[in-house]
Amino acid sequence: MAANAKIFDIYFRNITVIGGDRRKTADTLKLFVNKQIIRQGLDSRLGLVDHLKVPEMCKVHDGTTYIAFCRMERTDRHSEAVGFLNTLTFEGRKLLAKLNEIESGAAQWSTKTLVGEDNKPIWYHREKAKYLQVTNQTLESQERLIAHIERRLNEEKGKRQAAEDELRKTRETIRHLEDTVKELKEVLAIYEPSG
Repeated sequence: MAANAKIFDIYFRNITVIGGDRRKTADTLKLFVNKQIIRQGLDSRLGLVDHLKVPEMCKVHDGTTYIAFCRMERTDRHSEAVGFLNTLTFEGRKLLAKLNEIESGAAQWSTKTLVGEDNKPIWYHREKAKYLQVTNQTLESQERLIAHIERRLNEEKGKRQAAEDELRKTRETIRHLEDTVKELKEVLAIYEPSG
């Protein structure tokens, strides 16, 4: 893989908390994923987990789940790894993995903590998790809006079709009445006395 290639790490959610400890959960998940990769014979294709961090609780679940970020040894195979990881169940919960939409930087895996202008620590993963949560909520809102618009469009199409059917029936009725009037005029013309 080229040295300057962009890396998009793997984002997990729905990870079962083990003993209320993020580090223990991260270590156990890393070991579990590596065992599954080896068991399936994918270690040469995907590589093993190189880094795995569990930054904070996942707000979209019941408070007993974590989110995590993962980097495999073969970063060029992350998309393929996501497909495999989504087939796994960890501690009774199906893993939900996706390729992160934010390019990953080296600072993400650094053990050093960066500080902001206010001299408070910047927790890269936490900020990224917040961004992803907002992005996911935005996408869900957009999906709901699209579904609403499609539903309204289908309703309007149904109303339009009903109106077109009614118009067609009305035109048929008018044609039938015009034919009846024409026939009556012809009959009257036959019986009308000549002057």
